[in-house]
Amino acid sequence: MKGAIAYGLVLRVNSNFANREIIVTTAVTLIIATTIIFGSTSGFMARVLLNKQDENQTAPKGVKEPLLIVTGKDTKKKQKQNAE
Repeated sequence: MKGAIAYGLVLRVNSNFANREIIVTTAVTLIIATTIIFGSTSGFMARVLLNKQDENQTAPKGVKEPLLIVTGKDTKKKQKQNAE
């Protein structure tokens, strides 16, 4: 969404503005680069941040523990069973 807004704003620059082509090219390059970089890391970040820990499951290599543990009904049931 940010890329679409940036692209729309850069296209509104007057055609007689000095170095308009360079500004448009730079904006499009940044939009494409950030989309590729952040899009390619989203799978890894989802695994790290949303890693559901089981007894047999370990964190990805290089990660000591997940930053966020998603708990659901099954986890709460297991906690109750372990407490009894």
